[in-house]
Amino acid sequence: MKTLCKFLSVCAFTLSSLLFLGCGNTSLEELVTEAGNVLENHVQTKVSIAPPPATETDSISIASFNIQVFGQSKINDAESIKVIVDICRRFDIMAIQEVRSSDQSLVPNFVQMLNAEGRQYDYLVGPRQGRTTSKEQYVFVFDKQKIEVTNVGFVVPDEADKLHRPPVASRFTVRSSGPKPGFSFVLANVHTDPDETATEIAALAKAFQFIQANMPGEDDVIMLGDFNEGESKYAELAQLPNMAWAISGTTTNTARTKAYDNLFFESDKTTEFLGTSGVFDFQKEYNLSDAQALKVSDHFPVWGMFSSQEAAPAVVAALPETTTIR
Repeated sequence: MKTLCKFLSVCAFTLSSLLFLGCGNTSLEELVTEAGNVLENHVQTKVSIAPPPATETDSISIASFNIQVFGQSKINDAESIKVIVDICRRFDIMAIQEVRSSDQSLVPNFVQMLNAEGRQYDYLVGPRQGRTTSKEQYVFVFDKQKIEVTNVGFVVPDEADKLHRPPVASRFTVRSSGPKPGFSFVLANVHTDPDETATEIAALAKAFQFIQANMPGEDDVIMLGDFNEGESKYAELAQLPNMAWAISGTTTNTARTKAYDNLFFESDKTTEFLGTSGVFDFQKEYNLSDAQALKVSDHFPVWGMFSSQEAAPAVVAALPETTTIR
């Protein structure tokens, strides 16, 4: 087993103040095999153009949202941030892309807004990444009454430097008070560079299997985010054995012209997927004009519904050579 990228210990802080970082000391093997038709492994789902249904004790909603150029100006735009807050409150856990602000108070201030009416959201935020002066951060926000983070967060190694912003991955578990264990899963947050999607999607296929190989005892890996490509260009990522994606046959941007955003997982392993997914058309939901919708984002959130319980007994082994985040 290869050595997992070591994590920085941040023991003196609560979850809400975590910053998790990775290092690139681990080589990636050539893990992608050539296969047939790109769409061959797509799982059949019911795709809705609507917000997710309310979750009960037997289900959770997992979402991804590129909140375009998310910084202080958007936080200070009362109309737009009201919509963004309400969108995020509809999901149990959400991967957010394109957090641009260098002010590290932005995310905690945003989570305070989420919790203003008695909710209990928490967050994890990754390091600022990018090859230009325009850096971005990946963020996870989650309802901590339903979901807990299991002290693992890392930037996926990218020694070949194929990715402008390598994915940040973290393991989560649904809280369970019953006899069955809660659904345990890894989310890998993604935002490709739109000018290098072919190279980056090929690298993401390797990243997906790297995460699997370095998460002993965890078979549920969900890679989600803004891939800047539609189904016909998923290529190496779609060709991984039993790979499935939740969003098909519809667009995900506010202009309704492109299918950029999705959730990927292996259909034979992540049997907790309930077969229901969707694109949240917030413009229609909140009766926004084109201009108002674009001030929120140029992307709609995408989501999938998953069982809150493990489909099979969970087997969780110790992680190799890591320093956990507390």
